[in-house]
Formats: sequence, C-alpha cells, structure tokens
Amino acid sequence: MPRKRPARLRRVQEIAPVVRIPGVSPRVARALDRLELPELNSQEIAVAYRQWITVCQQPRRTLSREHNDWSGLIGPVARDQLERAIQALPPQLSRQLQAALTPWDQRFLEKTLPDPTRNPSGPWWWQRQGVR
Repeated sequence: MPRKRPARLRRVQEIAPVVRIPGVSPRVARALDRLELPELNSQEIAVAYRQWITVCQQPRRTLSREHNDWSGLIGPVARDQLERAIQALPPQLSRQLQAALTPWDQRFLEKTLPDPTRNPSGPWWWQRQGVR
C-alpha cells in the first residue's frame, strides 16, 4: 500500500495575503504579520493608514463641524492603531512607518486646535478639536 505524501496529510493553512502599506517598504507589512496579533496585521494597519490619510485630507470646515466623527473618533482611533503598530515593530521598521505618518500628522495639527477639555495625559491626536 503506497503511503501518502506529507503535504497531503498536513492541514491546509489559510494564509492572509500581505497587504502593502503606502509609503513604507514591504518589510513593514511582513513584520506586522509575523507579530501574529490580529489587530496589528498588515491588512488592519493598511486600513487604519488609509483612514488616517482620509481624515487628514478633510477640509478644515469638515473637521470643525460640531459632533463630527472625523476629528473626534475616526481619526484618533485609526492613529491609535498606527501608534500600537509603531510600538510593536522593530526600531528600523517603526521609523519607516513613523516617517510615512509624519506629513499626515503635520496636516492634522495644522487643521485642528488644542482642546483644553481633553485629558492632557493622552496622545496628542485625542487632544485636538476642529477650528471654529
């Protein structure tokens, strides 16, 4: 009786494709996937990166509307996730991601003002409000 090849016996594993994050090398995405943290895989970070860029591209008048989710929720949550990725990556790769985010962070800072009612011990992106 012929034996089955080892490849046929092994369970087929679904491997999620590595998603390229704009502005950084593919090594960053591969390193994120190697972390094996579901909230920090390359797909989730690419989505958060696109959300942060979308928020930063909004005009001032959109970011300054009352009860807007762009500067009050969507942007800060996406930036939180990106910051967790920066902290989890090795130094060289985290610098690449930080460098890709720096121009967008600057745009967000230019379009918003400090919010004195927010907790000063939190990250800077949670302490901003739209220009009124």
